Amino acid sequence: MKNFQLFRFLKPAAATRWDGRLAVVAAVLLWLSIALGTVYSPQRDQIWRHLGVYAGIESFSDARVVTLAWDNVRQGHGAYDELPGEVPNQHFNYPRVWLLPHFLGLGARHTEAFAWAGILFFYLSSFLLMGRLTTSEAFIYILILCSPASMLAVERGNTDLFVFGVVVMGVLWAAKRGSLSAAALCAAAVLKLFPVFALPICLRENKHRALTTMAIAGGGFFIYVLATLPDVAQVRAITPHPTLFGFGCMTLVDGIIKWLAMHGHESHFTAVFRGLGFATGVTVFLGAGWSGLKHRCQNALTSRKLDAFRAGALIYIGVFFIGNNYEYRLIFLVLCLGQLLIWMRGDQKFRRLAAVTLLAAALAVWARWPLANELPGCNLAIPIAQIAHWTLFSLLAWFVGATLPDWLANMVVGYLPGAGSSKPTK
Repeated sequence: MKNFQLFRFLKPAAATRWDGRLAVVAAVLLWLSIALGTVYSPQRDQIWRHLGVYAGIESFSDARVVTLAWDNVRQGHGAYDELPGEVPNQHFNYPRVWLLPHFLGLGARHTEAFAWAGILFFYLSSFLLMGRLTTSEAFIYILILCSPASMLAVERGNTDLFVFGVVVMGVLWAAKRGSLSAAALCAAAVLKLFPVFALPICLRENKHRALTTMAIAGGGFFIYVLATLPDVAQVRAITPHPTLFGFGCMTLVDGIIKWLAMHGHESHFTAVFRGLGFATGVTVFLGAGWSGLKHRCQNALTSRKLDAFRAGALIYIGVFFIGNNYEYRLIFLVLCLGQLLIWMRGDQKFRRLAAVTLLAAALAVWARWPLANELPGCNLAIPIAQIAHWTLFSLLAWFVGATLPDWLANMVVGYLPGAGSSKPTK
C-alpha cells in the first residue's frame, strides 16, 4: 500500500493549533511531583514500585555517592577509598573530575540539591530537542520520559542526567559551531567516557573539516584516557555489572552463567560464552549497518534532529558493546525520538522500520514495570526485554548505516572488498 494506514495519525504538528509539548510538560511535572513527594514518604518503596522502580535504601543513592565522596576527600581520604554511611563497601566509582565541587565546600548535605539539578537539566535539555508536537507524538515522548528507565535515573539521582544535558549542548551546536560541539561532547566524555561514542556526529561536516575535528577531539580524549588509565581500571573494577534487566551484549550471557551457578553448575566456559556474546554483537552490527548502507538515501539533508538521532543511536550502540549497563542509560534514546517521528510521518522508505524501532524502545524502557508490580506472568518480561534490546541494537545500526554522510559512505563502500557492485540506492 502506498499510504500505510497505521501512520495517518502522525500529521504534521504545524497543521494543528494544539502543541503537544504542553502535554509532555504536564505529564513530566506530575511524575516529578510524585517523585518529590516520595523523598520523605513512609510508603516511598511502594510508590516507586507503582512507577516501575525498585527504590534504593535512600533517595538519590547515586548522587549521594558523589556528595559523600566530596566530604571524604576533604577529610583527607583517597578518591576511591570506602565511603562512610549505611551502605557497606560503598565506593566512589566515577572519574575524578566529579570531585571538583568539594573545593566549593559542597558535601553530603547538598545531595538533594545536586540530584534535582541533574533531573531538571535532563528534562529541560529534552524539551530543547523537541519541536512542535501533535498529541500522538507527545504521547511517544511521555512514554519514554516518564518510563521506569527514566524514573530509575530520577530516583537514583544518577550523574547520567547531567551527561545527557552536555551531549544535548553538543548536538545543538553541531550545525553552526562544529568545534564547540566537539568540545561539548569531549567534556561529556571526560565526565563518563561513553559519550565519546557520539563524537562521529562531527562527520556531518565536509570531509576535510570532519576528519580534522575528529582527529583533534579523538586524540585529546585518547590522551585523557591514557593519563587517567589507573582510575578508569579502578572505576571499571568497582562498578557493578547488571544482568537480565540491564542491557548490552553480555547481559543475556552473564544471566545464563549466573543461573547455572545458582543451580550448582559451575561453568568452565565463561570466557567462551562472553566471547560468543561479543562476537554476536559485532556480527549483528556489521550485518545491519551494511544493509542500511545499501539502502541509504544519497544527498540526505542533515538537520538538528538527525544529529540528535546519530548521537543517541551511537551512544546506545557503543554502550551495548560495553556489555552491561543499567537501564537508566536508556535516557539517551530520547535523542532518537525526533528523527524517528519524522521518518514515521513522511518517509515511505524508513517509516515501518522507524515504527518497529519505537516499539522496541518502548518495550525496553518499560520492561521492568510488570516485575516491579508483580503482575501475573511478569517473568516473561525478561526474554521480551532481551528481544527488544537486540532488535533496537540492530535497527539503530541499520539507520546509522542508512544515514551516513555521502563522502563517508563512498569511502566505506570503496574500502570494502566486493562492495563495488552494491552501491547505495538513490
